[in-house]
This record gives sequence, C-alpha cells and structure tokens, in this order.
Amino acid sequence: MMVLQDLKTIILHTQFRIARSIFGSLGPTVVKVGRKHVIKGPCQLPELEALLYISEHTTIPVPRVRCTYNGPVGIYIMMDHIQGTDLETLWMRGLKPKEKETIINEIAAILTQLRTLHPPQEGVVASAQGGAILDYRIGSQLVGPFQSHSSFHSFLRGGVPLETTAKVFGEDIASCHSNNYQTFFSHSDLAPRNIIIRNGRIVGVVDWALAG
Repeated sequence: MMVLQDLKTIILHTQFRIARSIFGSLGPTVVKVGRKHVIKGPCQLPELEALLYISEHTTIPVPRVRCTYNGPVGIYIMMDHIQGTDLETLWMRGLKPKEKETIINEIAAILTQLRTLHPPQEGVVASAQGGAILDYRIGSQLVGPFQSHSSFHSFLRGGVPLETTAKVFGEDIASCHSNNYQTFFSHSDLAPRNIIIRNGRIVGVVDWALAG
C-alpha cells in the first residue's frame, strides 16, 4: 500500500510540474492540467476537509476533488476545473440589474445553506473535521482547534484577560469578545473573486482555505 501511495505521489507531482510548464498557472497556487482539471497546492488540510464536507452536506457548487498527494510543504489537490469568469471581473465589466439580482439571490441561498451547518459541539471553532484552522488574521500557520469562543478570542488577544482588553485593544474589541455567539460553518473568504459565474449563474465557489 505504501508503494502504491508513493507512486501516486510521484505521478501527480510530475503532472503538476509538467502542466505548470505547458499551461502556466491560473493563480499563485493553481495549475491547469488539461482542459478539465487543475492541481492546487501546496494547501493545508482544512481546505481539503472543507471541499469534501461541503460537497457532501450541501448543494453549493464546489470543485470536485479527484485525488490528493502530500508534497514537501503541504497537500496538493487535483480537482475539476470550473469553467467561467469570477464575479469580481464581471462586476467590473458591468452587469445588468436583473443579472445582479439573480447572482445576489444565489449568494443569499449559499449563505443560508452554510448557516444550517453546526459543529457537533456548540461553541467549537475548528475545521470541517474538528481539527486546526487557518486564519490569516493570525498568520500562515494552523491554529486550534478551540473548544469555545472565549478560548478562541483569548488566543486572538494573545492571552490578554478580557477584563483589561478595553485598555489594551479598545472598547470595540472588548465589546466584541464579551458577546455570546453561535457557531456556523463559514467560507471565511466569500469574496467576488472566489465566485465563478457562467451564463449569468453561479457555477462554483472556490478557495476554501480559510473555511471552518
């Protein structure tokens, strides 16, 4: 089994390098492999977990994962290439009012689905499978998981007690970290650049690196 896994890793890594030289890159970490697939990497585990979780528990259109392999600095994911144009580009070009309304309604439906996804234990801040998360407010390394909102907030504050937060970070942070919240699954980077449109409809939501 280990030999087969190593062979698969070698094959996929070779595909990645050849594809990058032939097709170029679609982004900093995405390489097109033929007409139907891309390889993204290096990725962190939470992104793979999110793609699989969302495809299983919702009807939100996400790239279908075909296979993965472990590289020297992360995971490489081969997935379907979703044909279309990102919403950021289309919005800049100009959309008709009816087209904007349709897309906005579809985004609302996506958010509604995400808000139905709760963690097994209320208050947990974690990846789709209950593991560590990636949060660029903190850095590029995985952190957590956190068993409560208060422990997550304390980590964000660098351990500064809530009682002295107002003096250190200001009243807004103190107020935010004093409130009670519900935990829902979130994309955490649902920007127009990550929403793919084709024929006026949303056909893909990509880049789930920060999801959890």
